[in-house]
Amino acid sequence: MKISILEDNDSLRNTLVFILKKNGFHIEEFYNPNHLLKAFDNGKIPDILISDINMHEISGLEILGIIKSKYPNVEVIIMTGNTSDSLREKAHLLGAKTFLLKPFGIKQLLTAIHH
Repeated sequence: MKISILEDNDSLRNTLVFILKKNGFHIEEFYNPNHLLKAFDNGKIPDILISDINMHEISGLEILGIIKSKYPNVEVIIMTGNTSDSLREKAHLLGAKTFLLKPFGIKQLLTAIHH
């Protein structure tokens, strides 16, 4: 299974990459939303995108909307430290598969991927 990770926090992104590779996934990692969108447009389309919400250039919710409109078969897992119910609801309305609240555990992440 191919997974793309969009996270601008280097430490968290590197941890996710390490954990998911150790669990047998093929990983593409991105720190910049524009680089992710360019990769998708160039045919590097994963099965799942794991994306943070709070980033500098484009929010994770904007990315979610773009990805689901252009690539509806890509499942999107949103992760954030924001506990807002309205944010969670908006993510689900835009087509998020799962909403993970940081910090989350490995088991929770793997369950979200396989669910």
